[in-house]
Amino acid sequence: TVTAGIVINTARSISDNDILRHQAPKVGTSKYVQTDAAINPGSSGGPLVNLAGEVIAVNTIGVLGNASGMAFSIPVSEVKRFLKEFSEGQQHSSSISKVTYSLGLRIITLTPGMANFLHQQGKLDPSLSSGVFVFDSAKNSPAYHANLDKGDVIIAIDNHEVHTKDDLSRAVQQSGGNPVRVTFFRPDRGFLFTNITPEKS
Repeated sequence: TVTAGIVINTARSISDNDILRHQAPKVGTSKYVQTDAAINPGSSGGPLVNLAGEVIAVNTIGVLGNASGMAFSIPVSEVKRFLKEFSEGQQHSSSISKVTYSLGLRIITLTPGMANFLHQQGKLDPSLSSGVFVFDSAKNSPAYHANLDKGDVIIAIDNHEVHTKDDLSRAVQQSGGNPVRVTFFRPDRGFLFTNITPEKS
């Protein structure tokens, strides 16, 4: 399957340890190519090419079923750097410097545009304008067993408000692997909470 789209941003910051760990190689990038091309499970991992047929990125993440025209790809420069370091047997210092913890979520910071879209669809409480949008959980991960699902919007970890993916990551790391109380909004169910024990990344 071939789809077409327009490159919207060549340095969009959306990276999160959970996303890179479960959906893409850990290439150490914090910037992604954003397009409005459809990325589905079958096309994730395929090349993003320009009009000259040159590979410029590797398709990685599609958001909201791509209904909002949001898709992200790893720049080819980062892929090449990762492959070179991997072939030389090198490891990123960040991956061995300390123990990190994960809930096993694929997430993105809820932007005002996404919030407006969800409000229009009746899938977000009108009182919410920020949080962390869940678009998947890795199978058999802590989040998977806690039944966090696509479309949930996380708004707090324990007593810490969560406005961005960095807020969530920081709160999970501060837990030291101990159970955390996750407060979230679910369409058609309202505000809920669940207890999750993070796993080592």
